[in-house]
Amino acid sequence: MQWILDGGAAIELRTPNELSEVLKSHALPARLAHEAASPTACKAEPQEGFLFGTLLVPAKGAAAGEHLREHAGALRATFFFFPEKLVFFDLNGRLEALLPELIDSRKNSQPTLEQLFYDLLEALIDEDPAFAHKIEEHISNLEDQILEGEAESIDLNRKIAPIRRRLLFLSRYYDQLVNLGQELQENENGLFTEEGTRRFRMFTERAHRLYDHI
Repeated sequence: MQWILDGGAAIELRTPNELSEVLKSHALPARLAHEAASPTACKAEPQEGFLFGTLLVPAKGAAAGEHLREHAGALRATFFFFPEKLVFFDLNGRLEALLPELIDSRKNSQPTLEQLFYDLLEALIDEDPAFAHKIEEHISNLEDQILEGEAESIDLNRKIAPIRRRLLFLSRYYDQLVNLGQELQENENGLFTEEGTRRFRMFTERAHRLYDHI
């Protein structure tokens, strides 16, 4: 899929099968080529003439015993940000459900590539405060049970342990988002306008608040 913005810039959403073509044409180091095909984190790294990055967004709907990263609802994608083109590779079909709707919602405001990229990042964490609050409520309810004598402490610890592992994973995830946002702010390749870096600073600050909250 491709969307042409006012001014001629383009956003493309491609399949994993097309990724090898881009990797060959831009001669990415072996390490980055591997990460592009199988993301393990959210990150952005400037390359000569473009910005390379990966997204691994945990599944907010995973059940208590499921790993947020391995759940089918997790989003895995790779992106290449060029001066006039933003290319996403949707590695597991999750971005296909989000990106077209996001672009359509902004079609009347003449968005730029950096604005749409910022909107996507914001959309990825939009529900996270409520998600974190839900986890905290779950822990609080379990602790109330032990205080009221409804559960043994050993049983409580068994139930809380996977939740604390989930919180640890989320802490790492938000730390990655902070680093990603800071990389965008630094704008090493000069891809973004002053307004764009201001937006990415806002995203970084929001990710940092989520990190502190967890």
